[in-house]
Amino acid sequence: MRNIKFVRLDEAESTNDYLRQHVKDNDEKNICVAITENQTAGRGAGTNKWESEPGQNLTFSILIHPNHIHPSEQFLISMAISNAITRMVANLQWHQNAQLPCRVKWPNDVYIGDKKICGILIENTLSNNNIKNCIIGVGLNVNQTEFFSDAPNPASLKHFLGRDLDKEDVLAHILDNFEMQMVSIDHGQEMSVREEYAESLYRKEGFHKYKDKNGEFEASIERIDDDGHLVLCDRDGKMRRYGFKEVEFVIRK
Repeated sequence: MRNIKFVRLDEAESTNDYLRQHVKDNDEKNICVAITENQTAGRGAGTNKWESEPGQNLTFSILIHPNHIHPSEQFLISMAISNAITRMVANLQWHQNAQLPCRVKWPNDVYIGDKKICGILIENTLSNNNIKNCIIGVGLNVNQTEFFSDAPNPASLKHFLGRDLDKEDVLAHILDNFEMQMVSIDHGQEMSVREEYAESLYRKEGFHKYKDKNGEFEASIERIDDDGHLVLCDRDGKMRRYGFKEVEFVIRK
């Protein structure tokens, strides 16, 4: 079991940036978690921003040093944290006897139905062909009920459960689940992590609309390659392979 050091901040522009700037390299077996009640400049992938009402949601980042994971397999970390969050939601579902089909929209957005409840931003630093530092930023909508940004489909756990949740309890479950996922990777059981991720994929069955640089098309998910690329099979049977940001999911609002 890794030791966890917590850094709790009343306010931060970005917990990812805080860890990068203020936390020096710690032992590879340790984890540092920075969490804030008010993230003023949360980042998503690319130029995307993350909206979070102060005090209502979980905005935190995890610093690990997975130097045993080859850079070509760094998508395992994305799978591990995604699985950790879907497991947490599954436990809420069981306790509340509610139907919350929680899915991972490739590469690592977490959805309930067609609503986004969580975004994940992973930033790796490489050294000598190893992953020296990995910072995993998580924005999870927990108790917020109104959203004002131009994001197309945000929702929170409260929307689906109808009550406030204890954020510390939610965080503890995510970290416990993430630890179990990383132990599986440490012990050479990467396939179990990959299989769990594949089983939780949003749109894992059937044909759906997507959009790439050439326009919209319909396709089904064929597989996720080991390096994290998404492989789609279109209506003509053609395989289309995409890296991050090379294809969009067309989702009804």
